[in-house]
Amino acid sequence: MKLTSEQLAQLTKLQQKELDAAFLYRRLSELAKTDAERSALKKIAADEARHAAIASKYTGAKLSPGKNLAFIGGSVARVIGLRRTMRLLAKAENSAADTLAPMCEFCPEVREIIEDETAHGRTLGELAK
Repeated sequence: MKLTSEQLAQLTKLQQKELDAAFLYRRLSELAKTDAERSALKKIAADEARHAAIASKYTGAKLSPGKNLAFIGGSVARVIGLRRTMRLLAKAENSAADTLAPMCEFCPEVREIIEDETAHGRTLGELAK
């Protein structure tokens, strides 16, 4: 199936967001105080990188993670604390399904990404308690 320019743009945007998120979660794992936090954040980072690779199969684009999100996220975590930052990220992960659902029509693997994002939201919510 050939993608429209709009679909390609959506997947490219997804790919970039997932790369940025992977970089952010790796950065946050460096700030974690417990092994459980560090391990969970590294797993989420790996999942996000895998999501970017899925999108890349469709886009063919070779993108690099933006460092701004990781810098801002790390700074926020230092100011308000990692747990509060994880609460904010949990909300973002949980809301991803609404944004991603329409892409399932032309990229069936997005269903897997949605499931992972929902799981990330639960994990981050649990860690933030």
